[in-house]
Amino acid sequence: MPKVAKLLRQQDLAKLGEGTHALGGVPGLHLQVIGDSRTYVMRMTVDGRRRVMGMGSASTMMLGQARDRALEIRAQVAKGVDPIAARQERKTEAVRKAAQDTTFQDALDAYLEMREATWKPGGKSSAQWRASLETHASKLLAKRVAAVTDDDVIAVLKPIWTALPETASRVRQRIESLIDYAVAEGWRDPGANPARLKGHVALRLADQKAVRKQSGKSAHFPAVQVKDVEAFVTELKGKSGMGAKALRFVLLTASRSGAVRLATWGQIDFGAKVWTCPAETMKTGEAHRVPLSEQAIVMLKEMKPGKPNQLIFPAPRGGPLSDMALSEVMRGMEFYDADGRRAVPHGLRSTFANWGLEAGHAFELVDRALAHKPASQVTQAYFRSDLLEQRRPLMQAWAEYSDSGVGL
Repeated sequence: MPKVAKLLRQQDLAKLGEGTHALGGVPGLHLQVIGDSRTYVMRMTVDGRRRVMGMGSASTMMLGQARDRALEIRAQVAKGVDPIAARQERKTEAVRKAAQDTTFQDALDAYLEMREATWKPGGKSSAQWRASLETHASKLLAKRVAAVTDDDVIAVLKPIWTALPETASRVRQRIESLIDYAVAEGWRDPGANPARLKGHVALRLADQKAVRKQSGKSAHFPAVQVKDVEAFVTELKGKSGMGAKALRFVLLTASRSGAVRLATWGQIDFGAKVWTCPAETMKTGEAHRVPLSEQAIVMLKEMKPGKPNQLIFPAPRGGPLSDMALSEVMRGMEFYDADGRRAVPHGLRSTFANWGLEAGHAFELVDRALAHKPASQVTQAYFRSDLLEQRRPLMQAWAEYSDSGVGL
């Protein structure tokens, strides 16, 4: 007959030293003491196999509770149930259910946190991703990522697919990436991605290139028309906020918004009236000098220059402005290109180029002002100067035209 363990009381537990001690009351119930750790364990035999199951810490579970739990475990064993396997199944199911409850917003937050350290200066950013999806895919955010269907994706893309093709393409790609990420994290069952272009979106929405070709509309970014520049600048000057200031600087310098948003005071040489954009903020990967007009210099001085490493156009909560901050400013302004499309910040570079060529300025100067590389290697070899001083009158004339509408 097996030895019956002495029935210990709650106050007896503190006296037990290192080792595993039978507690009595329920066969197999023990207290395992290792250093400062004191844990209840249950020893049992299941299908002829010796099993040891942890039951929890003695610091959070009273002895009476441990005995009640031990009786439940013995009852499971008596029914032929492995309590350890059953517990693991419950945990797995709980994890699966929690994963299935993950929303598209949860997936977006987790993905952006994971990618935060990989964004390139002047390139894609978490703010751009978040803003584009919150603006155009808001109906998906509260939906379980496991339940997003082809119909859901089409409902998001259809309103912007041909009206805003560049934006629609980015939104589709970002939804596709998030769904792939959700599958990798176990939040969604593997299978065909409903945001994939081939075999999904392409079968249900019109070919964007064909639509543009049929309509005769340009694939370029919608730009403010040259004749509307003075009115555009007048309205822009009346707007407050750092986004409006950055947008005006984009126009005055014919620069990409990424370089402007990341510009620091140390890049400005007020004496030489030159802004030097470092290579890491330029699409070409090369530093670019911009001759600053009198209007640009006045604007910068009115902003009270800060320390060399401080951003010229910081976001209200610190850090650089998002590209959407500039887009939001223009979204509230009623300016359209010749095809009736609402103008966007990047289109201001086209506005400058159109004005420059219409006003009779040399193509080489206009092209260098836009920080374009010469098309051929031969031209690059023989045309190494950035034509800084030759571009200075060009940028001054552009600033004056922007303010007055006179000069064509």
